[in-house]
Amino acid sequence: MIANNNKIFFTGGNGFIGKEVIPLLRKDGYKVVAPSSSELNLTDNTSVRKYFDEHGFDYHAIVHAAVIGGRRITEDGLITYLDNMRIFENIFAYYKYVDRFINIDSGASLFDSGQIPLDPSTMELVEGIENQINQVFENINQILKADGMDFSNVVKLSVLLEDLSNFEKVNEIMANIFSKPYPARAAYEVSKLPKGSSVEIETIAFKE
Repeated sequence: MIANNNKIFFTGGNGFIGKEVIPLLRKDGYKVVAPSSSELNLTDNTSVRKYFDEHGFDYHAIVHAAVIGGRRITEDGLITYLDNMRIFENIFAYYKYVDRFINIDSGASLFDSGQIPLDPSTMELVEGIENQINQVFENINQILKADGMDFSNVVKLSVLLEDLSNFEKVNEIMANIFSKPYPARAAYEVSKLPKGSSVEIETIAFKE
């Protein structure tokens, strides 16, 4: 779970999910910000940018709560689906600034910010590319566990490497962690990573 006393930006606060979940979060000590539709039109990208420009963005997590009505073959359902997709796109643009992006629908999605190989006990980088890759996956593992998931829930990985030739080592280590079919993944060579790390991995996971 997300640590208590952290701010959460919650969309869909007036829906039945929000009305059930937000009071529980606040009771547990979370600082939930759930703007009304009169304060913020989440379907309008300009409105979203203006809101965060004026109010700042210091949230630990974003929770997007929406039961997508588009699965029902009705005109109202389709409109609900399109609105929810617009909201998702507008809010998702800010996920890189937070530690968690959680999408609540028929299942739950976790969009985890890029993890670098920090040892949680020292908050220092571990040394050596193989150790760094293993540490990153261990950090991801702990985040998944905190949300009631494991590596079987991972659907996409984005791997950033200082040296793309190390992607083969990433695949070797992944083979010992994941079962087939492996999650989709993309790899990119970058000029520099935080704290001089050699690897950073972003994760998308989904649970029914």
